[in-house]
This record gives sequence, C-alpha cells and structure tokens, in this order.
Amino acid sequence: MKKKIIVAWSGGKDCTYALYRLIKSSDYEVIALISNKHTSTNRLTMHGIRQELIKKQAEALSLPLDFIELQDNTHETYENTLRKKLLHYKNQGVDYVVHGDIFLQDLKEYRDKKLVEVGMKGIYPLWNENTTELVKSFNKDGFRTIICATNEANKHLLKKEVTPNLIPEMAKGTDPCGENGEFHTFCFAGPLFKKTIHFDFGETVEKSYQLNNETKYFYFVDLY
Repeated sequence: MKKKIIVAWSGGKDCTYALYRLIKSSDYEVIALISNKHTSTNRLTMHGIRQELIKKQAEALSLPLDFIELQDNTHETYENTLRKKLLHYKNQGVDYVVHGDIFLQDLKEYRDKKLVEVGMKGIYPLWNENTTELVKSFNKDGFRTIICATNEANKHLLKKEVTPNLIPEMAKGTDPCGENGEFHTFCFAGPLFKKTIHFDFGETVEKSYQLNNETKYFYFVDLY
C-alpha cells in the first residue's frame, strides 16, 4: 500500500525536486500540495508568489492544492493554523509531510517537532545532498526555475534562470540552492508538469528587516 503524503509547497525548485524524487519511487500517494499564504494579499508568505501562479502549477501537476491561510504575521497564528491543517490531513489517513529542506538542521528539528505533536512524520528527499550537484541534476532532469527573490548581495540574479552556469555569478558565500535564504525561486517547467507555466515580470519591490540590530534588504520581483 502506498504511503499517503502531503507536500509543503512553495512553488520553488527544492520542493519540486523533492516531489519528483518521491513520485519516481512509486511508493507514495500525493494527497495535496500545501502552501502558506497571507489572506490579505493572496500571496505566498516566503516567496511572495501570487496564488494564481501556484494554482497553475498544481493544475499542470494534476495535483490537489490546499492553502494554510494566515490572517497575520505572528508566529502563534502560524503554528495554530498549521496544526489545524495537519490534523485535518492526519484524520484522512495522511502520516507524512514532504519538505524540500537540504541541510538546515535547526529547521528540520523544528518541523519534526511540530509533526510529532500531531502524530505525523517528515520526509526529506534532498537531505544532506551536495547543493551544487542538486542544481546540476535538477537542470539535467529538465526542470526550469527562475529567481524571484534575493538578498541584497544577489540582487543582480533576479529574473535569471537557475542553471549550473549561474553558480559563479552568485555572491561569495551563497549556497548554490539558496538554502540559507539567499534567494527564492519559482519552478515553471519540467518533467512533472504537463505544460509550461507562463508568466510575466512586474515591478521589483524592496523590503527591509532587522537582523542583529542591522537593517537588511530583500528584493522581490512580481510574477503574474
């Protein structure tokens, strides 16, 4: 019997490739893709992607899509809303949640802790793999993804497609997969998709945040 799973879905390359790995194994049944979005903007919380594009991805993947709808930015709201959503799927016989994390141990431990609280487990198909090699294999397998958000050091990478040739252009110390949050991506084509996701570029928005009493900047390009 196949294991029922839900996939934490940001629309980017890592969750896409994690899904690809599991579908190739034929041991899993994907019940739904799960995305976090702000109800005030109808955009994903981390990448700022419009929900319409995420819906187009799900349609092209022929998979159900569900949203964790967040009313505000507080951590308490996130955890409470996440718990309710996980319990909803647990009651449908889903025991596993798939994440595209690669090497951030503290994040993995946090996710696993929240899953254990509702009787579920995490699956991490890309865990501890070499990120340069992941970019190469992702590209070789026919997936295409563009950079839709970056930190200040990598602003020049906005709108560019992630390929092995892009790695030398990344700012010094940047992980090739952006695993430390240096950049975020949107996957628009590949062997899992029955059609290419078409989109246009809109304006670029600068947002600031405080880290260790220092102002940092992040840049998002609007896709529509």
